[in-house]
Amino acid sequence: MRGRWQAVSRADTSIQIGKKDRNMAPSAQMVFISYSHDSLEHARRVMGLAERLRKDGVDAQLDQYVAGTPERGWPRWMEDQLDSSEFVLVICTETYRQRFLGREEPNKGKGADWEGSLITSELYHTRSDTNKFVPVLFNHQDEPFIPRPLSGHTHYLLSSEDNYAKLYAFLTGQAGVLPGKLGPLKTRAREAVEPLTFGGPDEETSAAGKLDGVLDRPSRYLPQKTDSDALRNGGSRPSSQGTLSQERGREIALYGVISLISFLCGVVLLGLMILNADLLGHLGLTGNLYYLVLLPMGLASAGFLFGVLRIYARYSGKQLGGMLELSGPIVAFLLVVILGFVLVKPVTTFPLTVYVHGEGGPQDVVLRNSGDVLLDLGEDRRRQPIGADGQAYFPAIPATFQGQEVPISVDSDAFEVNDAKQKLRLDGGSIYLPLQRKAGHLSGWVKDEKGNPVPGATVNIAGLSKVTDSAGHFEFTIPGHQMQGELQLEALAPGYAPVNLNSVVPGGNPLTIQLQRTP
Repeated sequence: MRGRWQAVSRADTSIQIGKKDRNMAPSAQMVFISYSHDSLEHARRVMGLAERLRKDGVDAQLDQYVAGTPERGWPRWMEDQLDSSEFVLVICTETYRQRFLGREEPNKGKGADWEGSLITSELYHTRSDTNKFVPVLFNHQDEPFIPRPLSGHTHYLLSSEDNYAKLYAFLTGQAGVLPGKLGPLKTRAREAVEPLTFGGPDEETSAAGKLDGVLDRPSRYLPQKTDSDALRNGGSRPSSQGTLSQERGREIALYGVISLISFLCGVVLLGLMILNADLLGHLGLTGNLYYLVLLPMGLASAGFLFGVLRIYARYSGKQLGGMLELSGPIVAFLLVVILGFVLVKPVTTFPLTVYVHGEGGPQDVVLRNSGDVLLDLGEDRRRQPIGADGQAYFPAIPATFQGQEVPISVDSDAFEVNDAKQKLRLDGGSIYLPLQRKAGHLSGWVKDEKGNPVPGATVNIAGLSKVTDSAGHFEFTIPGHQMQGELQLEALAPGYAPVNLNSVVPGGNPLTIQLQRTP
C-alpha cells in the first residue's frame, strides 16, 4: 500500500547512511517514514506528525503531495527514499507488521510489504549494526507489533510532548547528555614484592606456598573448598557450609510454622462455619462467605511451596491496558484464592421436597395426587402439586433462604395445615408438613309435609346437636377431627316421626329435612 512520506534536509549535501555520533551539533536530517494505511484516522494522524515535524524545521512530505504517480514509479520511489534517508521511522501497528512480514492478503498492502523486504535486506547486510531504523508507536497497545528485526532498537511512544521531544532530539543529534572534560590520570604507589623462595626437599614451613612479603588475601579471593575436599581432608564440611545450612534450616522452619498456623486457622475457620451453619443461614450469610477459608489456605500454600519446597513461580500479563507482573509467593496465594472461586461454583439454589401427612405421623399419607403445596419465598409464592407419596418437589429454592423460616400451606378441599400462621425452617433437602382435616360446614331447614317450618326440632350429627330456630333453620360447624367421608344425620321433633339420613357429606348444598306427623 502506498502512503509514505519523507523529510528532506535543507542542506544540499550527501550524508553517510549508518551509525553516527549522536553528540554532534543539532541539524536537520533526511527522514523517511514507513507506515501502512490502516484507516483514514491513522493516515491523518501520520499527516499530523508530518506537519509537526515541518513546523519544527524538518521538511516533511507525504505521498499525497506527489501528483499522480512518481516518474520512476512507486517501487523505485520507495527504494530511493530508503537509500537517501539518514533515518527511517517505522510506524508500528498490527496491519503494518503483517505487511512487513509478507503475510497480508494478495494484492493488498504492497507498499509496506515492499518496504519491509528492503528494510530487512539492509539490516541483513549491515548485520543489524545500524541505528537507521526507528520504531515509532502511537498507542501503547501496538508495542507487541514491532517487527522482530527491529525489536532490539529503541522505540518511541508518541503519547506526550516529552516523548516527541525525545524522538526529535534523537533525529537532530541532540539526545543524551554532554560528557564532562576528561581529567588527568592519577597514579598510585605499587608495593614491591620479594621473589619466591622454597625450603629444602624435606623441609616444610608455615610460609610454604606463599609469596614472601605479600599479605594473605581475604578468603573471598581464595579458591573455596568443595564437599569432596572436605571429605578427603577429614570428612566434615567447612564451617561456613554448616552455618549456611543452619540458616536455611531456620528459614525453612519459619516458613513451615507460618504455613502450619495458616492451615490450622483455615481448618478452625471452616469448622466454626460448619458448626454455626444454622446461624449463618438464619442471618442470610451463605454462598461466597465460605470462601473466606481460601485466604488462610492460600497463605499456607504460598509459605509451604516457596519457603519449604523452594518452588518459584512467576506470572506476567496485560491487565486493563497496563502490564501486570507477579512473582514469588503471591502467585501461589492468588492461584489458590482465584481458582477456589472459579473451579468451585457457588451454590445459588437448592432442591426441597415437602412431605404432607396426617395426624398419625409421616407414614400417615392422607393426600395422594391431590392438592398443592404453597411456599411463600418473600414476595414469590411457589406452588407444586402433591404426588402419589404425598410429596411436593421444589427444584430450585434460592440459596439465600437456606436456614430461613418461611410460611408453608396446603391447597386441598379436605385438609389444611394445623396452624395457618406456622413457619417451617428450610434446613435440608426435605421437610415434613403435618395436616388436619378441614372443619365441615352443614346447614339446612326442617319442614313438615306441607312445607311449613318446624321450629324446635333437634338435629344430631357427628356427636353434635342443634335445635332449629323459628324458621326451622339449623347450621353446624363440624371440627376436622370429627369429619369423615360420609356422616349420619338424625332429626327429631315432638309430634313427628324421627328421620335418619345416611351418607351426608358436609360442605354441600343446604339440606331440607321433611318430617311426617304421627297419627
